[in-house]
Amino acid sequence: MASNDVLTGIYSSHSIYLERVAAGFGLAVNPYLARIDARVGAVLNKMPARALTTEQRNEVLDEIDAINRGELQGYTAEYKENNKELAEHENEFNAKTLTTVAVDYTAVAPTVAAVNSIAIGSPMKVGDKQFTTYNRYVNAYWKKYADMINSIAEAGFLTGGTNREIANAIMSALPDDLKRASNGAKTMARTATNHYANAATKAFVDKNDKVLTGYRFIATLDGDTSQQCRSLDQQVFPQNANNIPFPPLHPNCRSRMIYEVDARYRYDDSASERPSTFEVDGDKDKKRVSSKAIYYNELGKLDAASQDAVLGPTLGKAFRKMDDNALFAKQTIDSTYNPISIKDLKKKDNELSRVLNEQAK
Repeated sequence: MASNDVLTGIYSSHSIYLERVAAGFGLAVNPYLARIDARVGAVLNKMPARALTTEQRNEVLDEIDAINRGELQGYTAEYKENNKELAEHENEFNAKTLTTVAVDYTAVAPTVAAVNSIAIGSPMKVGDKQFTTYNRYVNAYWKKYADMINSIAEAGFLTGGTNREIANAIMSALPDDLKRASNGAKTMARTATNHYANAATKAFVDKNDKVLTGYRFIATLDGDTSQQCRSLDQQVFPQNANNIPFPPLHPNCRSRMIYEVDARYRYDDSASERPSTFEVDGDKDKKRVSSKAIYYNELGKLDAASQDAVLGPTLGKAFRKMDDNALFAKQTIDSTYNPISIKDLKKKDNELSRVLNEQAK
């Protein structure tokens, strides 16, 4: 087994570490949300018993807006700094790993500034044919939830009643939106941290292009992996190819793009493995499989019910009828790596459409 398969095993396990790091980055929002809750409550408790004038009401709303925006902007500023620290860690990890697996080569780590430049300047995919940038994506988080919390306060004043009743209405509604903001931070952190980690891979390949020839797409081997990511698992892309599908490909994407080593610098090793966590009979079947393993080949080893739990009954049945897993993977995504719906798959002129239309008779 060549060095690239060893790298698949190493980085598949490293992806689990990055998921945990991103989860921690998401949870870091909670102290900020707790301060919003306390500070908004304090503002409302200061209101006098008598009815507020329009000017006084607007002053209260402005103060609440300043609290929301200040705390959430503080969180996203901290989050961006955390990703810069992550870039430094990824640079060191990539350099150490390549030096270990390559023959007669000492890897060079790029600068954090180089990673940051790529992360900020590269398009970030957040859905089918939907792109944004790193800064816009992170900033959209605090804007969305600041506006959401502000809307609660504005709605509270529209209900009428005494100031105490208004305050109680606002504080009763606030926890639900703070929970939404907490969940939103988890999604934002998982997605944008993945983008940052893959930016580190780009910078690393640029710095070590003497021995690195391109990229290999690595998906997570479990039932939660998206249609496009499982179809791209183990595909290799030359460094200068157009339209390379760098993760994230959607919110909460866990896939990674790792580097591919030139054949002149590889060594052979037959012991490399990657983690697999498909569900079998409703339980996670955690095990190690060969680093050569490809998503749909591993899925093909499961029983029909487990396959249907991942693909759905219609695609699951078609998957079992086709005898070419690679062709199935290729025909479930379009030329820009977006998933194709079953309705649109049936309109195609290929083997998968033939199988699906035959099933529908």
